[in-house]
Amino acid sequence: MKITIKTIAFVLLLTVMACSSDDAEKREEPISERLEYEFTNEVLIPDGTGSVAIINLEVDADEVVIDPSKVYIEITLEHELAIDVSYGYLMPNNGDEFQAIVNNLGGFNKYSAQNTLSFNPEHTQVMNGSETFSYPNNTIPQDHYKEGTSNPEFPVETPLFKSMMNKNIKGIWKFFFLDDWDQDTGKVVKIKLIFDEGALQVDEI
Repeated sequence: MKITIKTIAFVLLLTVMACSSDDAEKREEPISERLEYEFTNEVLIPDGTGSVAIINLEVDADEVVIDPSKVYIEITLEHELAIDVSYGYLMPNNGDEFQAIVNNLGGFNKYSAQNTLSFNPEHTQVMNGSETFSYPNNTIPQDHYKEGTSNPEFPVETPLFKSMMNKNIKGIWKFFFLDDWDQDTGKVVKIKLIFDEGALQVDEI
């Protein structure tokens, strides 16, 4: 009788363990939804004055970045000389630690208001930093780029988006635009900040 009870108990234990294993496999980690924030008011960039155009974009989601590779910053500019312009961002509650996206890259080409530039650390293409480089029709094309800077201390391969890791996104994001030299003028046409699925921490229920 004892052997039979032990056998039954052992079979029940295996069944419970198998069910627990199946439940664990079926239970997927929660994934954050895609969030988009957009600024669409045109803003002039001061021409060669040393003054910075700063655009504020408010984010209301109280979430933390866990995957910066799923964060996208889309910039639309109109400017006659790409190498004249530098721009970047400052996360909320992050002191004055501005992160450069582009620093005088693009050579003697122009930004077109028709072209949206999508920046993400997983993208492989970087705007060419050579002054003699010329894109087709002398216009920087709409495309997917990785962020970069021509400053040798921060080479174009530096994954600046990693500065977002484990940071809360709620608050005012600041985007800065600096026109370094006189003569060519321009403006910011649009900014879009995208947190794709899985970019943010999701609290388990």
